[in-house]
Amino acid sequence: MILPVLGFSLTQPRPSLSSPVEETAEGTASPFFVLERVGVKARAREINGEFILLAGSTARKQGVPSWTSYRSLRNQLVDAGKLVEGEDPEQLVTVEDIVFSSPSAAGAVVMGRNVNGRQDWRAEDSGETYEDWSAKRLPPASTAPLLDDVE
Repeated sequence: MILPVLGFSLTQPRPSLSSPVEETAEGTASPFFVLERVGVKARAREINGEFILLAGSTARKQGVPSWTSYRSLRNQLVDAGKLVEGEDPEQLVTVEDIVFSSPSAAGAVVMGRNVNGRQDWRAEDSGETYEDWSAKRLPPASTAPLLDDVE
């Protein structure tokens, strides 16, 4: 029970598109998010609290020289055969859905550079940023007095 709290998800079921999709506060499922720049097109979706890069997404084959964040993760995905060479020699393609800890991790792997995934991923249908979408899902702050405020 404590492992997920510490960031280890070994005992947790792996989310996928066949898993039940978490509903938002508005009662609708997570939209599909896209990241389309420098010739790549990646699609992702938040499912049960996990950010999932969908199979068939493309990524830059060559990262920029200044790239620091998640470079080793990208190398691990290539070594594991989850990111493979695509038809375009400048791109890699995801061969399966890949679970990421954040939209920034997914964005960095796709773009081959440091990114702010909360700003760069946009809802496919509305263009809304992931950050704006996720902010709508937060419950309103409580206006109840704190125990220290009660006399």
